[in-house]
Amino acid sequence: MTTRSILSAAWFLCVYCLTANVVLGQPADFKPPRLRDALSYYREGKKLHDAGDYPKALAFYNEAVRLAPDLTNCWLSRGNLWLEQKEYAKAIVEYTQASRTRPDLALPWYNRGVAQERLQDREAAEADFTAAIRLDPDMINAWYERGRLRYDREQYPAAALDFTEVIKRDPSRVEAYRQRAVALHDAGDFDAAIADYSEVIKHQPRAAAGYSNRGLAYLDKRDAPTALAEFDLAIQIDPRYAAAHNHRGLALHVLKRYPEAIAAFTEAIRLSPRYADAYYNRGGAHLKHGDGASAEADFLTAQRLQNE
Repeated sequence: MTTRSILSAAWFLCVYCLTANVVLGQPADFKPPRLRDALSYYREGKKLHDAGDYPKALAFYNEAVRLAPDLTNCWLSRGNLWLEQKEYAKAIVEYTQASRTRPDLALPWYNRGVAQERLQDREAAEADFTAAIRLDPDMINAWYERGRLRYDREQYPAAALDFTEVIKRDPSRVEAYRQRAVALHDAGDFDAAIADYSEVIKHQPRAAAGYSNRGLAYLDKRDAPTALAEFDLAIQIDPRYAAAHNHRGLALHVLKRYPEAIAAFTEAIRLSPRYADAYYNRGGAHLKHGDGASAEADFLTAQRLQNE
């Protein structure tokens, strides 16, 4: 090899090393100066954010992403900052940018779904939760939130399936059993709903709502005596639970025990004077008991409360 060739090869090697930031003795965790500075701004911004100083935090975040536009955590934190201030449209912009910097990351999609839901754009929120699930099938909260959205959109079987995925991954999550029970109940699968309500009661035996909800499923299953026993248990646990008294009145009505039903509805109204359903139900019991005047008064009160 000629001297000229040797010098050319040496020059090429030097340029390559500089371009690739290959420096002898450089530590393994070396970060370019701009990235180091960006991370410093981000960390300082996060401290201010956690302390509730949003304007200063935002200024530090802005400088961090100016220096390192691909700093995903910073875009996420900026989105969280706007979300906490109920600036949902701005949060969506930040989460969108975070998803562009890390297309493989589920969290930006999940967070954007939360912001979309707060803006009442349920279709967009469901699409974002679906994207999060696709990227990370073990993201429990994405399954749960999509289930809630599907329930709100009256997609009861689909909602129940999402809550099932939550339960598969975390069998101790009682709220998922409760939500699945309600979805199954509204889908007309009363036996499955009762099983889930029973699971909730097993975990929370002193929660009156579980017995009352299970009682409603039995009532819809046309098993009024069992339903009545459930409502009695709920009232025993919480005598001031107005809904349980109202539900108890419904079971007594089905059993044609109208004076007792009227008494139960009256107790619900005493505990919750603006309980429109209880007035309406008491009106129906008065009508069956042959007291048209009292029935009309209750129906008018129920209508007035519903219109207020």
